[in-house]
Amino acid sequence: MHPQLHPLFIDYCAYFVVGDYFECHEVAEEYWKALHGHKKHPLVAYIQIAAGHYHARRGNDVGAKRLLQNAQTIITASPSAFYDYIPQHTLINLAKREQYSLSLLAPLAARVAARVEELPRLDDDYLLHKHTLRDRSDVIAERLRAKQAKQNNRQ
Repeated sequence: MHPQLHPLFIDYCAYFVVGDYFECHEVAEEYWKALHGHKKHPLVAYIQIAAGHYHARRGNDVGAKRLLQNAQTIITASPSAFYDYIPQHTLINLAKREQYSLSLLAPLAARVAARVEELPRLDDDYLLHKHTLRDRSDVIAERLRAKQAKQNNRQ
């Protein structure tokens, strides 16, 4: 299967189209981890584009600019199959926060459009504050376990 036809990548595109940049980041990160990607992997650029758009929406222009510039650096670094269906110049435009349409995703458009129809509709306020509204108790508990394990290993 082409890496851009993976269900997590289709989800990334669908969430981007509906403006749920936080979920874009989440699914791309999950895919990147599954691939055991490195810090300059093309999926990192996709993650940074989503996070950059999310920060920009929340008014963090400095953070958004930094993330989007880093994404451009990764995108231009080398060719990849992750640029087959969404060309590098299109990603650069997204990193510059230029307008886009589903037609930019041409070979993926039908799959992405079908996935978009399946997604729940979320209000703008929820999308704006999504990261603060999610349940992170499992993440916090795991960090505490790791910290305790590290302390136990030192003793």
